Amino acid sequence: MDDEKYFMLHNESVPSNRGLYTSDPSIVSPEIKFRITQKFEPKVLVWVAVPENSVSQLFFSKQKQAVSQETYFRNCIKVRLIPFIQRFHTKEKVLFWPDLATSHYSHTVMDHLDDNEVQMVHKEWNP
Repeated sequence: MDDEKYFMLHNESVPSNRGLYTSDPSIVSPEIKFRITQKFEPKVLVWVAVPENSVSQLFFSKQKQAVSQETYFRNCIKVRLIPFIQRFHTKEKVLFWPDLATSHYSHTVMDHLDDNEVQMVHKEWNP
């Protein structure tokens, strides 16, 4: 299994930090009351493969949107997952089970897993 998580680069990712609480709104400056936000806030992507008794090398990346197919293939599958499987596991016993993100099912990723004889749960069988 692999998974990725995005962490925002500001404290508003904690729900209790999002609001403005005051007994007198007239004394609060407009910069506090009305804050402009970016459409795609910068965030940090953290990716890891999680087998039964260990974890792979982590991948960190500053992102604005979801991870691209190229980034996922180059930095997660090719550089981290395949070497991790080759070093610590028997390929015949590995079943790679990604989530349903589009980047996980690109032809490049699937072909590379096939070329390296890593079995994978295909999208149509993934609940």
